[in-house]
Amino acid sequence: DIQCMLPTRDAKKTKFYTTLGMRIRAARKRTKLSAKDFASGLGISERQLRRYESGKGNIDSYQLARIAQVSGEGLESLVADLEDLVEGSKKRTSLKKAA
Repeated sequence: DIQCMLPTRDAKKTKFYTTLGMRIRAARKRTKLSAKDFASGLGISERQLRRYESGKGNIDSYQLARIAQVSGEGLESLVADLEDLVEGSKKRTSLKKAA
């Protein structure tokens, strides 16, 4: 009996990409560009943009920077607080130097 197992995302990873996708879509909508025109500005297909916006596409850092550039959004606004969704992440605490 052979089983085909498709890779699945864990809950944090799914939430990470879904949240990022919603932010990408909101940024695109603020530009008032259609998905087709926005994708064209990024040099990707509309289908790939839809995958990003739906949280189903893994996005590389270069493309994320391009989205920030084309949308006029700061990269920081697209990724703010997403580190909390990264597996094994812990809140950083600032260390004070002893005087």
